[in-house]
Amino acid sequence: PGFSIDIPGLEETEERLSTDAVADAALGAAVDGGADDAEGLEALQMALGTARIAGLSDACTTKWEDVLRKKEDGLAEAAVGGMLAKALADRGLRELTEALARYRRTGGDLPASSYPGLDGDSVRKGLAAFYASLFVPSELGLEAIRSLQARAGARTAVEEGMAAAYRDI
Repeated sequence: PGFSIDIPGLEETEERLSTDAVADAALGAAVDGGADDAEGLEALQMALGTARIAGLSDACTTKWEDVLRKKEDGLAEAAVGGMLAKALADRGLRELTEALARYRRTGGDLPASSYPGLDGDSVRKGLAAFYASLFVPSELGLEAIRSLQARAGARTAVEEGMAAAYRDI
């Protein structure tokens, strides 16, 4: 008591050693360095939780929660294409949508029913498989998406893609 001295640069040193600064450096490097899968993202979320327990400020926590949420949404969006392809294949529509795309690239001078893969028998078989599959649950691989909002968005995107494929056919 009664003894104090001014230490030059103390505020700067405290800032560099603060939990917020350390979390910004570590999480920033990890996000920029390629935490591009669900496991990497989960590890970052756990690290953020640990930093919060260690005294991370609310502002810094909110900032990194937003960054990680956007990262997870991006992963979910990237996964939708693969999920849609799998759902189309499982439901019997992939061959028909691929044949329709090839037909459209040719310019469509001939009737679609004369194009390979779009003949009456192929369409009948594909649609019969599709209708039969409506009563069987399909595994889309949504379990890897942890966020309920991102999972619901991915499910909706796949369902909309399936509806669009059916509408095209």
